[in-house]
Amino acid sequence: MEALQLSQIASQLLERDAKRANLPIQIFKDVTELLEHWNSDFDDLSQNENKLEELTLCFRVLRNSCVKCERNQNEIMKLTTVLTTLKVLQKICEDYSSKYHSALLCGCQFLGNLVAGNTTNQKTIWSLVFPTFLKVLCITDHFLPSGLFLSLVFGEGSLTCK
Repeated sequence: MEALQLSQIASQLLERDAKRANLPIQIFKDVTELLEHWNSDFDDLSQNENKLEELTLCFRVLRNSCVKCERNQNEIMKLTTVLTTLKVLQKICEDYSSKYHSALLCGCQFLGNLVAGNTTNQKTIWSLVFPTFLKVLCITDHFLPSGLFLSLVFGEGSLTCK
């Protein structure tokens, strides 16, 4: 999947709830494969601005697909997407610089939207991120985990910003 395709999908997902609800599951599988690649080859990602933009777009697609869509939230949870996302975000945090800000922000927003209004996902993600991963994010930038944290603790709504 190319960056332009990812960008178009991310934008379309914001247009209507019906588009999100009918999104082919294969898109989640394709995005997960890209995340797995970047997890295994993080050095290439960190040295290539275009690949970093693609990572950000992957997180946007995932984030936007979860907005008020329990079906997509649950389908994503069946894949390795969450564990791979956490690994990639942890690597970003360990090597943090401002060039990673958008990817880190969209990745955290994805996790927040994945659990918004979905108590089963909240419990699962909480068990994966607490306390270690939240500590890493808090050290990097104390504003980034707030949406994720609020969604996990209070079940707050989805983040729909671009």
